[in-house]
Amino acid sequence: SVGVPALNRRYDAKQHRECVVTIKYILPIVLVVSAVLLVNYVQSPNALQDQNNTAESQSATFLSPPPDKSPQTDNNSYFQALLSKGVSIQEAQLLVFYRIKQKYLISSPQPPYWQVSMKGQPSVDKLSQMRQVRSALIAAFGETARDNGLFKEAFYPLATEADYLSSAEQIALVEQMAKQQAKQQSLWSQGLSPADLPLENSDPSQILSTKAAFEWKLRQSFLAQKMRDSGASFNEQSFRDSYRLLAPIYDFDATATLPSGSDIRQAANGLETLLGADDAIRVQASLDPRFSQFKSLAQQQGLSNDQVTTAFGIVWQAQTDMMQAFDLMASDEDRAMEIMNQATLTRDNSLVSFIGKEKADQLINAYETTALEKQGIPQEIIHLTR
Repeated sequence: SVGVPALNRRYDAKQHRECVVTIKYILPIVLVVSAVLLVNYVQSPNALQDQNNTAESQSATFLSPPPDKSPQTDNNSYFQALLSKGVSIQEAQLLVFYRIKQKYLISSPQPPYWQVSMKGQPSVDKLSQMRQVRSALIAAFGETARDNGLFKEAFYPLATEADYLSSAEQIALVEQMAKQQAKQQSLWSQGLSPADLPLENSDPSQILSTKAAFEWKLRQSFLAQKMRDSGASFNEQSFRDSYRLLAPIYDFDATATLPSGSDIRQAANGLETLLGADDAIRVQASLDPRFSQFKSLAQQQGLSNDQVTTAFGIVWQAQTDMMQAFDLMASDEDRAMEIMNQATLTRDNSLVSFIGKEKADQLINAYETTALEKQGIPQEIIHLTR
């Protein structure tokens, strides 16, 4: 029927927005947690023993900063005093770093478990504290402190996840994510769902160069993660090329115009050329929220993984034909209906030929009902559209 594709098209638009929101918010929050853990870390003087066990005996009186009740000497004087006691330059720098962190990194007291906790706010507070740490390091050691590996956690807070980004880019990205985390947690506490969250000031592309943003998304975006989880076989080049093809469809600005059916078809054809038909279907399946229910039912029917992939490929091929036909509705409705009906007929016949009529009908019903029910469309209307 014609009704189902049209309704599915609207669902696809909604799903695109949900995917984009996930990219903008959910994944960055996971990443900022690891960065904040680094910020919260205060190096123990005992850790310095791993660098050189003789340091403790040579500089025992300098392992901890003087008590707060006594005026502290500036960090440079403290550094020189350590050197005069025979502490090596590296050990002295580490001790100064520890002293600076003790001064500026203040752990926020956690409220009792029965009281409300303002989650997200501590991470924003740490941003200011880490700025003070970096400023103190530069004041003590000059601009070379930025590239000193001993101070890496201060100047390269995403070194583990994003060593391809510069210090300035890592710091800017962590600050953006921490602020966004606090904002989103505040909104979630008000009962807003991810799809209802505002989209401003959340895209890493706003603060990274085009090249850096692309590298970040290749590793951290929702689209990239779904590609890796798809089971398709990639090498580095095919993964990068596949991402480039799919990004305009699944990783676009949510305020932009939705990709057309022709755009989706072109990307699908390119993906098949890059990966082959089966792997291309696996990737498309991982990006379709209806596939989970489709696969579950197909496995209950006794289909193997390869058969599930083939069956879904038949359904998805028809879906892209329908979306492409939908683009024609405004200019040539008769032709659009003809294409949709032909796509439905081809899908039904191919699936029946492959797994039998009963199983085919069940899978098609599951795929279409998932899309329509998620829009809150009553069952009576769903049945009328078939």
